Amino acid sequence: MNLERIQRISVWLRVKMADERGEYGMGTVISIAIGLIVTSFIILPELRNFSTTIMDKMDTWWANTVVKDIFPTTIPTTVTTTP
Repeated sequence: MNLERIQRISVWLRVKMADERGEYGMGTVISIAIGLIVTSFIILPELRNFSTTIMDKMDTWWANTVVKDIFPTTIPTTVTTTP
C-alpha cells in the first residue's frame, strides 16, 4: 500500500515539475545548494570578523566620544554641608 502511494506521488511530481526536456530542475536545485555551501564557508566567517570589529569600534566610540564629550558627568563628587 505505501509503496504504491509513493510511486503515485513520484509520478505526479515528475509530471508537475517536468520541463520540455523531461527534467525537473535538479540542476537548479544542485546549483543553489552548492552556492549556499560555498557562501557558508566563505562569507559567514568574514561576517563574524566584520561584526566583531564594528562592535569593538562602537564601544571605543561610545566610551571616548559620547560619555566624555557629549554627556560628561557634572555631578560633584563631594558634597559639603554646613553644621
